[in-house]
Amino acid sequence: MKKKMIILFLLVFLNIGYCQFNKLLFRKQISLTESLVNIKALGDQNGDGYDDFLIHDCNLHVSYIYFGGNPPDTIPRFTIPGDYVSLSLLDVNNDGYKDLVFVFNEGQNYKIKVYYGGPLLDSIPDLIFNPLPSKVSNNFGQATVLKDFNGDGRSELVIYDADWPYNGTYYGCYYFYNTGAAFDTIPGYILTGDTLLNLHLVGQGYSIDNGDINGDGLTDISVYGYIGNVATGRYFRSYYLGNSQWNFTPVVTYFKDQHKFDPTYMRMIPDMNKDGKDDILINDYGFYDYWVVNALLKGSYPIDTIPDWAINTQNQGLNLQRVVELGDVNGDGFNDFMSQSFGPTPNDKLWLGGRNIHRDPDKQWYGTDPGGYGRIYGAVGDVNGDGIDDIAIGEFPYTGKDCVMGYINIFAGDTSAHADTVTSVRDYGILVPEGYKLKEPYPNPFNPSTIISWLVPERCRTTIKLFDILGRDLAILLNQEVGPGEHKTEFDASKYNLSSGVYLIQMESYQQGTIKYREAKKINFLK
Repeated sequence: MKKKMIILFLLVFLNIGYCQFNKLLFRKQISLTESLVNIKALGDQNGDGYDDFLIHDCNLHVSYIYFGGNPPDTIPRFTIPGDYVSLSLLDVNNDGYKDLVFVFNEGQNYKIKVYYGGPLLDSIPDLIFNPLPSKVSNNFGQATVLKDFNGDGRSELVIYDADWPYNGTYYGCYYFYNTGAAFDTIPGYILTGDTLLNLHLVGQGYSIDNGDINGDGLTDISVYGYIGNVATGRYFRSYYLGNSQWNFTPVVTYFKDQHKFDPTYMRMIPDMNKDGKDDILINDYGFYDYWVVNALLKGSYPIDTIPDWAINTQNQGLNLQRVVELGDVNGDGFNDFMSQSFGPTPNDKLWLGGRNIHRDPDKQWYGTDPGGYGRIYGAVGDVNGDGIDDIAIGEFPYTGKDCVMGYINIFAGDTSAHADTVTSVRDYGILVPEGYKLKEPYPNPFNPSTIISWLVPERCRTTIKLFDILGRDLAILLNQEVGPGEHKTEFDASKYNLSSGVYLIQMESYQQGTIKYREAKKINFLK
């Protein structure tokens, strides 16, 4: 009887951490390319409770709009002609529906075409205009929607061009289009490089980086570039907080040659842990094992550049241009994101949001060569109306051609996926974690003491060390053999004559002298 109970508990706990995302909702054969976004979530355009989506066919040079459902449409409702440079969704005509804003390059003649959403949606553009200035570069058109930069309750459209306005020289600029009482086809504001300083703004493949890092409800932005020339210039990233005055004075600028982290490799992502602030994806710079490569910063201002969570990418690193904000694909109320690691074939990785972000991806789709499974992917919203966002995965073979016949697959969100760390049972009912983990100290901030908790899956030697913010070793809090399971120790700052401030707690676990795990957490001592 005891053995049967153990097996039952094992199955239950294993199900907590195992997510499949393999329920197929939609599959369509279509010509695909990596040179643009092939699939786009459109929200619920027809008000039936199902999110709708767009798929682009690069061979036929058209985009198809499908209505969601259970099951979703297999025959498109509308067809939009042309190969677009970018597609953005925002309410242009103030009717409460998201409109489709395309940037097209029609033989070096750029046009912006707006298709009104909701009941007005059809295949005929409702607004067409040429961008200003009329002289733009071949790199014009990367567009991004800002939720609300200036606090007027309206979104803004930002389009990047590699050239300086009217000049034709490569200094870069961002055009900001207002969406007030009526959509203004003339940019209201322009953020440019500087010819006198020889300062260049660089497009990032996703136009302008944005999110709300300080939690004030306004959209903040960041841009990166270099001073000098592209080969030897000083690379930097500047952050601008949203404000009603449209003040484009950066609140902070990080130069690459002044920091251990790479400020050009930073990207804001939606709030993963529900603290009301959007987070920042960054490269790890010595806090975790070498194969981790990436990390997450909790949103804050001033920006705290000490990583809060490790993002293990198996020593490959994530492509910032391929980061996709998925919404909530497991129904737990937290935002989730997906990206693709650099490598010979695509390796798509999904991280689920939560109070503590998993070090390892919660789901991986391994690419195939020459099949090309996972070369593209995207967010589609809640296509089948079950209250959980779904995921699109594309596949098309490597042939050396840019446009190739393949498939778009849409998989249902998976409520069996959770951000639990305890996921197995061994040895007659003892709860054992599947991996190592240093938990968030609690309380934090603290005075005078906080509890440090950690998980280990096997017997090992574990050390807990205290460092100051500059990385100087202050004390060894623990150095002993521990068994599998969860462990805790109390840190009393009053015993170490510390001043108020931020410190680091670092955990290391060893097996036979070989390090198995390393992670650090910030603690804030308030004296």
